[in-house]
Amino acid sequence: MEKVLVYPYNKSYQPYVWIEEIDGNKMIQSLVSPNGWGMEGKEVKSVRGKYIVSSNFSYELERCSVVWFVEDDNLPLPDGLLISKVKEAIESEKDIIYTRYKDKQLYDNVMNMILNSNKQPINWNKVEVKENFNDFCYNIKVPIVAILGLEEGVQKFDVQVALWRKFQEWGYHAEAISTRLDSEVIGINSIPQFMFDNGMSESEKIIQYNHYVKQIELTKKPDLFIIGVPGSVMPFDKVNHNNFGIMSFLISMAVPVDYAILCSPFYAGSDFDYTDIKKDIFNKYGFEVDICHIAPVTLDLRSIFEDNKRRFFSLLDEYVQKELSKVGKNDVAFLLNPGNLEKVANQIIDTLS
Repeated sequence: MEKVLVYPYNKSYQPYVWIEEIDGNKMIQSLVSPNGWGMEGKEVKSVRGKYIVSSNFSYELERCSVVWFVEDDNLPLPDGLLISKVKEAIESEKDIIYTRYKDKQLYDNVMNMILNSNKQPINWNKVEVKENFNDFCYNIKVPIVAILGLEEGVQKFDVQVALWRKFQEWGYHAEAISTRLDSEVIGINSIPQFMFDNGMSESEKIIQYNHYVKQIELTKKPDLFIIGVPGSVMPFDKVNHNNFGIMSFLISMAVPVDYAILCSPFYAGSDFDYTDIKKDIFNKYGFEVDICHIAPVTLDLRSIFEDNKRRFFSLLDEYVQKELSKVGKNDVAFLLNPGNLEKVANQIIDTLS
């Protein structure tokens, strides 16, 4: 198998590392994060073992045949630093996967650099979004599991990947549509780019997303969908507006939701009673939340006092599970625990059967 270096590694790519294998014949070998990001020396678990994050790009480059340039998370990578690493990878005659789609101008510049070196970037066959001029939504017959977030950075993608793998392991044909633009690398459909474009009206996005899901339903014939919903379900306040839950509204209008998982931070001192929030979601979107996943992140109160922006810091998984065990609620859990994951997967099957 070809060995892959992931750069600039950040926590949002942990679900990819957990799987380890991408594109069927490539194995993640090295995780490299820039100096100053606080990731060097961090341990990242995978299916088979663990990785240690490095900051030495040149050293790790020698151990790999492919470099995968991924999107940033909270800290932006300077364009000059990125270009220098792309140039180093090209000069070392490495194959390149480039999935930093958000900056189109930079993306085009990097593609030209690769093509001018007489190499071809490694690409994936995305589901071709066929433009459909029918001004209506189709009925979606395949059951849909939706994964939503109460705030940003609450492991929606982690839960989605874990459930998708569990259903595949059990022999079900589950098709997932992620909140990301690069998830084809592990066999998951990406959210279509038009959902983030300004040139399409909200009504058109609803209709075209519905058509996108219908297209996958007809061509791939899955047993169920697992759909990730970008952003948050509702604004927290006027400053932390979470884009006002617009994406949640668009997707809830585009497709029916048969089972919903709400991902939430760990709120210190909480009784983990989400009854009122569930009612708000039902009144706004028209579907029930079946279970809540509590992510190991908690609010950094200093950020509220500094600039009124809500920021979070990480907790240990074990601490969250210990605290949840004290309240003993059936509809709240840390779903990345293997036992809890299997339990909710069985619950989904029972609900949708």
